Amino acid sequence: MIGKKFFIVVFSIGLLGFIGCSSTKINSNENARVLFSKKYYSSDNSNLSIKIPLGWHGINDNNKKLFDVWLVSPDKNSSIVFLPLTLEINNEFKSIEDSLNFFYRLMKMQKEKKNDNFELVSETETIAKKNIFMKEYRFKINGNEKQSIIFGKNNIFYECLAFYNDTYTPTRKELDNLFYIQSSIITETKIKKNKMINF
Repeated sequence: MIGKKFFIVVFSIGLLGFIGCSSTKINSNENARVLFSKKYYSSDNSNLSIKIPLGWHGINDNNKKLFDVWLVSPDKNSSIVFLPLTLEINNEFKSIEDSLNFFYRLMKMQKEKKNDNFELVSETETIAKKNIFMKEYRFKINGNEKQSIIFGKNNIFYECLAFYNDTYTPTRKELDNLFYIQSSIITETKIKKNKMINF
């Protein structure tokens, strides 16, 4: 149990229906390299500063406010989005790994409950890169494969989703490349420190 008083704000409730309408295991090519723009991108009121891969761009006119950051590929066939995960826990969790695992289980469970055609493809253990803790899983909804990475630093957590538009059928190589880019972006992401919650 996580205690009597907790408040969870998760912007991905009902999100997968939106993704279906609109639109890590690391790539086996260990020599693959993602080239980034020199400038960092961030949205208003976001704790994230993200390096965008060359050719990709951020969408600023997200009127539905579903995502903190929404990145679109050069061919506009795929997206990588970032959703804030907020938890008021009164120090129920003693480590960032405990919080990360809580969000991981929560977000995966939501997808399973809200999508009859949910299929878990793979999942990984928690890893840390450049002081960012992350845990990922791949899943399919209606046969369309996506990847979710739950990650956090300084007690701030996000879900990052990578997916192709439902109108496009990617090859296995294209999917692996998208997921590799997603993981690389998170590794280069800066998260501003949240002073409100301390472990």
